[in-house]
Amino acid sequence: MPSHVDLLYIISCNERNSSNHPIPAFRLAPIASIASALPSPDKRLRAHLNGKVAVFDLEAFMEDDTDDVAFVVIRTVECSEASVTMASAGGPLRWTEDIYMKSKVSKYAMQQIAKCQFQPSPGDKPNSYPLQASTTTAVHTTIPFIQTRIDPADLFFFHHRQLLRMYALEYPESKPHIDDLLDYVDNRYGVEFAEAERSFELGLVTQPTF
Repeated sequence: MPSHVDLLYIISCNERNSSNHPIPAFRLAPIASIASALPSPDKRLRAHLNGKVAVFDLEAFMEDDTDDVAFVVIRTVECSEASVTMASAGGPLRWTEDIYMKSKVSKYAMQQIAKCQFQPSPGDKPNSYPLQASTTTAVHTTIPFIQTRIDPADLFFFHHRQLLRMYALEYPESKPHIDDLLDYVDNRYGVEFAEAERSFELGLVTQPTF
């Protein structure tokens, strides 16, 4: 992960078992564990995912825009029987992902280059998306920093990568933050972007439809 981009994991569990996940986020990917607080003797019902390296105050961390973290990637893993089984077997977990602006530099840069709507900081751009639940992460419905989410990230960055590069050249103080973000975006979405660009070149799709 680039130095100015942080990665966190959230474990999403149904309300009945939510007491098994009191910590809001973690720095390392969840692993399978046993939730001993459940009274059921059925071990299958007692299996849960558990995180490592806790972030106890997620809201405070996200709202601190004075540190050197420009963007935060939050991956949400569903705590289900299937995911616990996969984790127990050492297999890859399925997750959904959201990207959030965190530093003052990143928030200002995004506001300057955005040519379409996205989730801005409170009070900015009155025509931007209203506060709403994430399409992928139900747990995000109550967190104040939801308005710093870039949504949809893949579409936004496909159309704004070059603008971000130009902005970083014009404002060198933003370059470390922007360059790290673009490194992550290229690694995460590069294949999709290349396929989309080929489709444009072949005339299979047009810009208004993408």
